[in-house]
Amino acid sequence: MFLLIGIIVILFVVFGTVILAQNGSQLITLHLLGRSVENISVSLVIIESVVVGAIFAFIIMVINEIKLRKILRGREKEIKGLKEELGAIRNLPLEEEENELEKEE
Repeated sequence: MFLLIGIIVILFVVFGTVILAQNGSQLITLHLLGRSVENISVSLVIIESVVVGAIFAFIIMVINEIKLRKILRGREKEIKGLKEELGAIRNLPLEEEENELEKEE
């Protein structure tokens, strides 16, 4: 899986580099949220878009990681409690047999 993701990333980097090389000198007018920016390079727009996308992806990833770690801690606590309960149940018959032996004597 890691290899597949790496190959996809490399393809996007190569593809992006080709686009930037071909369109590096073109100037455009960018209309964004009711504002206009004139004479801005296509390369700059693409690079900024990639950076903003990477930042958003990182923020989402961090939030998801925090949620998963919280769930994992809860499951670890649950497993610990179940192990303690299982240990108590395993020791229970031994205590009962000792009590029965003492009563018989």
